Amino acid sequence: TGAGFRTLLKFTKFINATEEDEKFYNEKRAELIKTYATKDDKGEFVIKNNQYQFTDENWNAINEKFAELNTTEVDVSDDLKFETSELEKIEGFTLEEVSLIYPLIKDAE
Repeated sequence: TGAGFRTLLKFTKFINATEEDEKFYNEKRAELIKTYATKDDKGEFVIKNNQYQFTDENWNAINEKFAELNTTEVDVSDDLKFETSELEKIEGFTLEEVSLIYPLIKDAE
């Protein structure tokens, strides 16, 4: 069985409530890439295999900056957090998925 309507509605509310946080993250990510990615003689990004290229020095720097960015916390109000009983109806959660939503579960402990 799938998630009930109320659970899906809560997920939707969560997504809407965190859109600004996601926008902030994506803007900062783009700024970091613009600053640290390798550019050719024309000022265009060097991309190989669909990945930006970095010098070793810039690779270390951008990873440090990403680590800082990834510590940014998103404040989620309690009314957007889930009870385990709401999530038990959803089958097929992987360990990774549960780990990602763990901070959103009120009674996880």
